Amino acid sequence: MDRALRVPPHRSRGRVDDRDRHRIPRHARQVRRRRRRAGPAGTAAADRRTPTPHPRRHIRDRRGDTPGEERQVTNGTNGTRGRADATLRIHALRDQERRSADPALVALVQLIQEQPPYSYRADEVPHASTWFTALLSNSTVAYTASTDRPVAYCVLMPLRRRPDGEKLATLTGVDLERTLYIAELGADPSIRRRGVATRLLLAGLSSAPPDVDTYLVRTLADNTPAITLYQNLGFTLIDRTRQTHRGRSRVFLTCDRPAHGWSSSNGGPASNGR
Repeated sequence: MDRALRVPPHRSRGRVDDRDRHRIPRHARQVRRRRRRAGPAGTAAADRRTPTPHPRRHIRDRRGDTPGEERQVTNGTNGTRGRADATLRIHALRDQERRSADPALVALVQLIQEQPPYSYRADEVPHASTWFTALLSNSTVAYTASTDRPVAYCVLMPLRRRPDGEKLATLTGVDLERTLYIAELGADPSIRRRGVATRLLLAGLSSAPPDVDTYLVRTLADNTPAITLYQNLGFTLIDRTRQTHRGRSRVFLTCDRPAHGWSSSNGGPASNGR
């Protein structure tokens, strides 16, 4: 037999030669030593106790997922932190859903109006259960974001459907018949600054009826995060136009409907490619 093809007896029995020891990882050598000390019975018992690892467990652990979990990555707009909002679902409310508000959604609206930056007292704004359902039923576009419960919402309605619509049109100089009013936009404090509100708003703006030329929104003058969000989408403050309600100043922002639609990649009007 050719000497090069001969297999040493100690290698044929599975033993490791000192010359090959450097090729085996240290942790593997430690496992082998523990198995030899435990003997056949101890090794078999340990194997029964050790669960078989998931073949892609290292990827799942690094990504932060859990088995069976839906995963949807948020857009990189308006402060999104580049992480996934697991099981987050964006849902357009149908006519029937807008006519009868989900109690969990009403509870979220009430929570948000009690939290900063609004911090409304009970004597300033009625409980959400007394006004939100009526507002939602008058809307034409409404979206929610949910996990196991609603965590954000966006409600838009024609300005002419508001009781004070004509007054607001005169004050801001917009066309009463062709303006869509952003009545409500809110997100649970636990998911803010992840771009969820921006995604809802972009979905609502993109779903506006074809006869809409202008968007109008009103917010507190000291609500800097909301003002910044709208300005990032192309809205502009209406100069020297304010309202005061119970000692709190409100400002208006407006935006013309972009000719080429809204961009979901960066927020704001889409480019025409020129």
